[in-house]
Amino acid sequence: LTHLTALIEDNQFVRVFEEMRKHRVNMNFVYDYNPEKFLVSFPEILAELQPSHLELFLAELCEEDTTLTMYSFITSVSIAPPSKVAVVCARVLEVCQTQEEKMKSLLSIMMSCYVKLDDVPEGLRCIKKLHSLYPSESDAAIRYMLILTDDDTLVNKALGTYDLELMLLVAQKTQKDPKEYLMFLQELQSYEEQYRKFKIDEHLGRHVAALTALIGCGEDRFEEACQYVEKHSLHVASLRT
Repeated sequence: LTHLTALIEDNQFVRVFEEMRKHRVNMNFVYDYNPEKFLVSFPEILAELQPSHLELFLAELCEEDTTLTMYSFITSVSIAPPSKVAVVCARVLEVCQTQEEKMKSLLSIMMSCYVKLDDVPEGLRCIKKLHSLYPSESDAAIRYMLILTDDDTLVNKALGTYDLELMLLVAQKTQKDPKEYLMFLQELQSYEEQYRKFKIDEHLGRHVAALTALIGCGEDRFEEACQYVEKHSLHVASLRT
């Protein structure tokens, strides 16, 4: 580890990641040893490293400070800010989003961040925006997110954006039976927009949001809204909408 700290201080991050991978050093160490240096140096790190190294780093990224636990015999150079995962992922995304020419090769890294931040919907929206420009890379990014999550979770996250095109884009990359989700999509498309939102929120178990959407449908759905309040005991929520 002393050798690693010297490499970090010398900004030799390619060698740092290679050595950490070779000797199975927890990837958090490259940040924990000197958080400030890592954040400031990240544009150079991104430019020099293979995406696979950063994917591994993000996969292992956690709130634990390894200089206080497994590597407590090494003293951290700078104080780490709170919410380590949020800070690191925000910085990674900030830098990646400035790399327009390299964007298609960075999608897996960006999606790792969105998963870590529990902001999968935003990651999926990003993929949809880029899909027309980089279809194969965008499809690969969706498949990578499926590895990080699972079929049901990713499809439901896409559905929760109310964007049926996005939901279909994701569902087509899963192992789900097309008959299953195509029939459901056709049903949703048959509703007007506000009632469709209700049906989606109801399907996802977001009962308060579903009630809000249902009330937004107007007087024609008043009786149904009253029944929904009773069914899910949403009396307090109904007073707030």
